[in-house]
Amino acid sequence: MKFLTTIAAAALLMTTAAHANDLGSTGITWGVDTDAKWDFDAEALSIVTTPGLAYGIGGIEFSMETDLDVYKNDEFALSDAFDTLTFDLGADYALGGGMSVGADTTWDIEAGEMTGTSVTASFSF
Repeated sequence: MKFLTTIAAAALLMTTAAHANDLGSTGITWGVDTDAKWDFDAEALSIVTTPGLAYGIGGIEFSMETDLDVYKNDEFALSDAFDTLTFDLGADYALGGGMSVGADTTWDIEAGEMTGTSVTASFSF
């Protein structure tokens, strides 16, 4: 019964769609993405919500988002989500023709340092 209740809750939460909402004509957009995951091996449900902001100017899009645990290890975890807060920062530039370049890093507020910095180039067709 616990399994069916958990699956029903996850299905309800997974219907949340990601939308980018414009803040007037400022070029700033915001959105929230919520993912629910059931791990069959561990028999555990996790729900993560990811609020984010983006700003585009001159072909470059700057972004900032963070992952907040809502439900983890069979308990409500949102009250602890702000204890170890990190921000994912990025910048992407579209070169045209399906090509783009970007840079990403993670800023750990508690440690006061940036980690996981990377530069990417991609081609999509």
